[in-house]
Amino acid sequence: VRLAVRQALAAGYERPGLVLGTCSDAVAEGGWSDGFAREQFKMRDANRIPIALYDDSDRRRGDRVGLLDVAERAMLAAWYQEYRPDVLIGAPLLYEVAFALLDGAIPSGLGFIGCGADCVDFPIAKVRFNTDQIGAVAVDILVRKLRTEMRDIPACRTVTRVAGAWCDGPSLPRRRRTLLAGAASPQGSRV
Repeated sequence: VRLAVRQALAAGYERPGLVLGTCSDAVAEGGWSDGFAREQFKMRDANRIPIALYDDSDRRRGDRVGLLDVAERAMLAAWYQEYRPDVLIGAPLLYEVAFALLDGAIPSGLGFIGCGADCVDFPIAKVRFNTDQIGAVAVDILVRKLRTEMRDIPACRTVTRVAGAWCDGPSLPRRRRTLLAGAASPQGSRV
C-alpha cells in the first residue's frame, strides 16, 4: 500500500483513498491500514482521506465471491461523494465495482491502483505481490532452520518482508502538475 500511495503521488495525484476489507487488513496484521496512515502522515492535512472499510469476512471464507452487496456499494458511494479521492487504492475487484459505485461513469481523472495477489490478470496500475519470491524466501528460512537443527518455535518472533513490484497501467495516467501545486510543500502542516 505504501508503494501504491508513493506511485500515485509521483504521478501527480494528491488525494489517495484506500478501500479496504476489514478481514483483509486483519490477515495482514494491520499492514494495509498502517502503511496507508504512514504515507498520509507525509501529506497535507486537507488531502488526508479516511479509509473506506467494508466487511469482507464472507469473501475470505469463500461464502460469497464477487461483487460487493447493495449496502457495501451504498457505503462506498457515500464515502466517495464525501471525500472525493482522486485515486482509489484497493483490490482489483473494486475497479469493476467502481463503475457501479459511480453510476457507470468513472469521473475523468480518477485513477485506480490494484493491490493484492489477484492483480496479475488485470490490465491496471498495480502493486503485484512477488509470490514467487515469497515462496523462495520461505524455503530459504526452512532450509536454514534445518541446517542449524532448530526444532522448536523461536522464543522471539521474526517478520520477513518481501517488497511488492510496481506495474504501470492505464488506470493511473500521469497528471500534469500546475506551477502552484508543484510549489506547495509536500509535507504540509501536521497536527
